[in-house]
Amino acid sequence: EEEGEGEEMELDDVMEDDELVDELLTPFDGAALFSLICTLNHSCSPNVCIDYGIPFGPVEARVVALRDIKKGEELCFSYLSKKLPLKERRHELLDYGFTCVCPLCTEEAAKENEQKQQQQ
Repeated sequence: EEEGEGEEMELDDVMEDDELVDELLTPFDGAALFSLICTLNHSCSPNVCIDYGIPFGPVEARVVALRDIKKGEELCFSYLSKKLPLKERRHELLDYGFTCVCPLCTEEAAKENEQKQQQQ
């Protein structure tokens, strides 16, 4: 039996082994776990954004308000990195497993439906 075979590694041991960390996390390059941020939902008209700090600096993130937020209002950020038309936003968000019904999407969809009805 080779040395270390059959032994369980502690998390600290794994994290100290750069090659092992790279091997385990390669599919997740650029990903990080933030327990609060991962609970935030999406909105195409977000009230917060996520500031991940400086590149190559310490891994940290801040939730930053984009406007005044009312007491009890849900904090939402955009899962998309750019502004897109409704159809493209909805297509991109299919990867997340949902159709966005945020206020912006609802308003734009209603306008599109109204325009279609006027054309008939």
